[in-house]
Parts: sequence; C-alpha cells; structure tokens
Amino acid sequence: MALIHLVILAIAICGTSAQIQFPGSCPNQTVVDPFNATAYLGKWYEIEAYFQVFSSGAMCTVAQYSLRSDGLVQVFNTNINEATGNLVSITGSARLTEGTAAKLAVSFPVAPGEAPYWVLETDYTNYSVVFACRDYGTVHFITTWYLSRSRNPSQQARDDVRSIFLNRGIDVTKLQTTNQTGCPPDTNPPPTHLF
Repeated sequence: MALIHLVILAIAICGTSAQIQFPGSCPNQTVVDPFNATAYLGKWYEIEAYFQVFSSGAMCTVAQYSLRSDGLVQVFNTNINEATGNLVSITGSARLTEGTAAKLAVSFPVAPGEAPYWVLETDYTNYSVVFACRDYGTVHFITTWYLSRSRNPSQQARDDVRSIFLNRGIDVTKLQTTNQTGCPPDTNPPPTHLF
C-alpha cells in the first residue's frame, strides 16, 4: 500500500503537480533572485498548501533538502498517513533551471518528467512561499505551499505569510492547513544514501 501511495505521489508531482484549476494561463510570478540554495537546505515543515491528490490524508508533512555530490539538491519528503499511522517517504532531486533565480525543477525516480518548484519568497530561516503552475490549454493548474522551519509557527508568522500570498494575487481561500500536531519527534530521518 505504501508503494502505491509513493507512486501516486510521484506521478502527481511530476505529471500534474498543480491541483487547483483556474481559467487562462499561468500568472506571472517573480522569484527570489539571487537564490541561496545552500541557505535553503535543511528541514522545512508544510504548514499550508493547496489540495494535492498525493498528500490527501497526510499529516506531519516534512521536506528535507540536502546537497548531492553532483551539485543537485536531494529532496526527501515524508508524511504520516492519517488512516494507518505509517510513515511514507519519497526521495527525488531538484535543479535550478534559470541561472541564479529560484526556479527549480523537481523529479522523482518513479515518475517521468519534472515539476516546477518556484520559491517566490523566503527568509531562509523562518518561512518559504513556494509556487508551481502548469498551463493546459485554456486553463492552468496551481499549487502553492507555505513552508516553515518551525512545525508550529506563531499566528503572527502565519498572518505575515498569508499577506505574501494575498500581495501576489494567490487565492488564500484554497489553502488547507497541514496537520502538524501529534507528530512523532522524528518523522523525517535523514536519508541513508544519495542517488
């Protein structure tokens, strides 16, 4: 069952990573430039995100980024399946696609293709606002994340990030809060190998 969940997760990320449909083309969004990938490494907790098929029923969602020997960023995502209590994880990679700008492409070995991962804003030590969009004919699909270095950021921090979404024209009514309560202390062990 966990393998099926991981395959669905990877296919959803790479094939149709964005899950909320809007009319027209993807909106223009600026990203962090220059992007300090080294400062971005480490553990990030998912605080809010648009609905995504691959994370339905997930809690305690964490992403950990580390530098690989080939210069790519290793992506190690974990969550707890709320129904079973099982730890689910997947490892992939990310690469910068446009020079020093925070436009990355993420890929996973069990799914074809790459998915966009754009860091719209971050202070590297507290929060990150991540955005992905894909055009499909006359519509586009968006997903967006609020990531934090803290599992439980303050209400003021949450409000500040909400303001970032609003200032960028991102619909905050579609954001869903990720359950980060009752999580085991170590839901994201470091990877034991590098691909």
